[in-house]
Amino acid sequence: AFGFSRSKLYQRIVFPQLFSAAAPMLGNQAIMVMKDSALLMIITVEDITFAANFVSANQFSPFAPFVLAMTLYWLFSVSIDFAVSKLNKNFTK
Repeated sequence: AFGFSRSKLYQRIVFPQLFSAAAPMLGNQAIMVMKDSALLMIITVEDITFAANFVSANQFSPFAPFVLAMTLYWLFSVSIDFAVSKLNKNFTK
């Protein structure tokens, strides 16, 4: 890293290596936070599960509401994973 200023050294060498090593852990942590707390302060995992349970009890159809809830969880998790992998690819170029 000869010839780099201190800020360029961190920007071009240290931070990309740091982020590429930490990205999988940060992605897993973001998914766990999404599952454990409110997502955008509107929808929580418990709210979706409660709504699926309520619809299941009222419609006597236990399978469809929980498949929808599972699909929502999966979409949230995949979108976070996709964003983290895109950031990881940008830093490991």
